[in-house]
Amino acid sequence: MSKQPTSPPDDLPTRIPPGKPPQPEPRLNG
Repeated sequence: MSKQPTSPPDDLPTRIPPGKPPQPEPRLNG
């Protein structure tokens, strides 16, 4: 239940990589 090779691609973008802050919403950038 952690980083599976058979994980769906949809789970990749949802997961935040280590040492990388969450991407700010585009709506905030205005």
